[in-house]
Amino acid sequence: MNQNRIQAYINLIQQLLNSPTERKDKILATNQELLDQGFLQTIIMMAQTSAEKGNQEAQELLLTFAVELSEKLDISITENTSATATPLEYLEFLTQVLQATHESKNNPQIIHPILQENLNKLDQGLVETLQTWATSTLVEIKPEEAHSIAADIVNFSNQIQEFTLGDKANNLEIAITGYKTALTVYNNASKTHQWVSIINNLGTAYLNRIYGDKSVNIEKAIEIYQSALKLIDREDIPQDWARIQSNLGNAYSHRIEGDKAKNIEQSIVAYQRALEIITKENYPQQWATIQNNLANTYLTRITGKVGDNIELAIDAYQKALQIIDREENSLDWAVTQSNLGNAYLNRMTENVEKNIEQAIATYQQALKIINRENQPYQWANIQKNLGIAYLNRFTGKKSKNIELAITAYQQALTEITHPKKALVFICQCF
Repeated sequence: MNQNRIQAYINLIQQLLNSPTERKDKILATNQELLDQGFLQTIIMMAQTSAEKGNQEAQELLLTFAVELSEKLDISITENTSATATPLEYLEFLTQVLQATHESKNNPQIIHPILQENLNKLDQGLVETLQTWATSTLVEIKPEEAHSIAADIVNFSNQIQEFTLGDKANNLEIAITGYKTALTVYNNASKTHQWVSIINNLGTAYLNRIYGDKSVNIEKAIEIYQSALKLIDREDIPQDWARIQSNLGNAYSHRIEGDKAKNIEQSIVAYQRALEIITKENYPQQWATIQNNLANTYLTRITGKVGDNIELAIDAYQKALQIIDREENSLDWAVTQSNLGNAYLNRMTENVEKNIEQAIATYQQALKIINRENQPYQWANIQKNLGIAYLNRFTGKKSKNIELAITAYQQALTEITHPKKALVFICQCF
């Protein structure tokens, strides 16, 4: 259900409410294309909004109208094959979670348990409810109140985008709907920090989106980031500008459309621009994340000399590891160690023997955190690369290194069981 259709529903409902009884049938007859389940749901949403404002008369009028119309159109008010709850149940949950978001000042320890108790409502039904309720509510209230509600919707959207339970695809759709709704209040003319934050989060949601075509979603994320960068001034809000550049770098690094080599170069440029503002001293954690992403991009770079790109990657990984705390961010630390091991394994300069030893050491560090239980695929991949390193090792007895390589390969194959994947794995090893 798109925003224009919801607005058309609202306009039609208001027209019907303001028209004499004898004209209503004629109005309905000329708007047949809008008479569906969504139309009835919008009436119910508007009834609930009226009740929240203390307008009991309007609520009763709307609910009576909904019942009459459902009988006339032979559409059940509660019937929705894609939903797992009734419209009122979705609306009650939405009201509850937005109120909790507001009163708890966006405390995840308060919000997440509510989400967990209502996993059955985190679906397309909530997407439609949020869109319809917000559209019908925000246009009718004072600007200050609209901004307050929009802020709660944004915070709720942030929470559900990070929520690890339920269906990830549905969670992202709910977040996207929330951000889009909030942007009707926080318009780009203000260019405020709040507006930029919503834009950033919307772009990230599209970048991670599961529904729809992946390529189209990435293009949408790039469009969102680029549009924002045309409107905001680096000097006015430098950190926000840098965050968008960093996210744009992520989008280009994953881009499917266009020339791969050019996309990688655009990704590198965006990361480098972000690092002009996000420094080790001012924003250490963000700086480390960008350094890690930049290193990953250098390893996939097509232009330039391979050896030079590997050196740039090693340098960036090492910088990231200066900040990433093993205790507080153990998985990020381990993944970065594993990536650094890959760079050392492919290094083309200096002492090859030393590089292989460094690769083995970093893989072993990574395996102290990443195990078969918590990250099976990553664990298997590290075991595979460790096997390659042992097979090419110069130091120690060759026979022992071969045995260590065999053990590592066998470990990897306990997780890589699909015949085609196993064949690719074996080919990569040799």
